[in-house]
Amino acid sequence: MRSGLEIYAALQKFVAKWSGHSGSEKAEAQTYLNELFAAYGTDRSEVGALFEDFRSSAGFMDLH
Repeated sequence: MRSGLEIYAALQKFVAKWSGHSGSEKAEAQTYLNELFAAYGTDRSEVGALFEDFRSSAGFMDLH
């Protein structure tokens, strides 16, 4: 588990990387969310977060 200072530093890098992003949300949503979890020192599977199943969603939720 990361310390508060490690998380803060990782989030600063995350913001620097993504603040100037000009691509589409659909193209980068999973990468963005995976990197956000990584900044906190975890990944989405460790906390039970799942990307939507397009067969059962209306196509609006990225992660649940």
